[in-house]
Amino acid sequence: MEYRAFHKTSTVNDSCMKTLTVGIPAYNEEANIVYLLEELLQQNKDGFILERIIVSSDASSDKTDSIVRTFSDRGVDLIANTKREGNAQRQNQIFEASTSDIVVLLNADVLLADENFLKKLITPLLNETADLTSSSYKTIGNKNFFSTLLETSVQIKHVIYSALKNGNNIYNCYGVSRAFSKKMYTSLRFTNSIGEDAFSYLFCIQHKMKFTYVPETFVYIKIPDNLSDHQKQSLRFIQSKKLLEKEFGTQETQREYMLPFTLVLKSVLSYFIKRPLHVMLYICIYLSMIIQSFFTKNIKNTWDIAKSSKQLKANV
Repeated sequence: MEYRAFHKTSTVNDSCMKTLTVGIPAYNEEANIVYLLEELLQQNKDGFILERIIVSSDASSDKTDSIVRTFSDRGVDLIANTKREGNAQRQNQIFEASTSDIVVLLNADVLLADENFLKKLITPLLNETADLTSSSYKTIGNKNFFSTLLETSVQIKHVIYSALKNGNNIYNCYGVSRAFSKKMYTSLRFTNSIGEDAFSYLFCIQHKMKFTYVPETFVYIKIPDNLSDHQKQSLRFIQSKKLLEKEFGTQETQREYMLPFTLVLKSVLSYFIKRPLHVMLYICIYLSMIIQSFFTKNIKNTWDIAKSSKQLKANV
């Protein structure tokens, strides 16, 4: 494992501002990591100190590590692991390497809304009104039929999730972008890579801390453009509920996942009127994923990546 420490010298004027570490777990992210790092370094840092950016590479076999090393003189640290252990372990590693007041975890295959993304995401933590936040997301990509079908499902889910608990619910705790208070990240350790975003939400609620959804900002993600890649993501989501029930209890977990039937029905019908074929096909795909999950063995922490979700910049 390679680790280069970066130290920032604070000034007297900085002493009252909260500090921030941005952590990026990465596995074979050569297609996007350079763009994400450039965007992070150009963020508006008014009101906080960006102490460091840590990329924890999960034994990447492509150019990820060499790309990150080119940012070493700009305050970006690389933890170059030689054994692949999965997303959970890399996020734990980032927490353990951090001493900042706030830690932001970002997926490596995202792009940021604008130069104020970090500030908006961490504002509830700066104000000490939350211990965990998550941004929204928007999808980008080449719009083939399959990706437009998935885009319809994303829009339906946004409507449902935004109406549930004013948006402050388990479904809106997106793993692609979260911010953690020091109180939370020093006590939280992920036990499994599958469903670790929901794990962080349930941990927050269980320990009487507060989650706040921040729809004012977002990251760009690329949704899969083929059934195989969608299947990888969907089966992980379905299996994650079983793992979380073992960790946090069946009743508690199911309570947080519960969706009002009338809300779901109303939202689905509104989109069915607009795009009946897309809605019907997605429902069929979703039901097939549920059926397939019964015959799928436990997914490993080091799952195969969905390659079609990695090429973002060319599609913005």
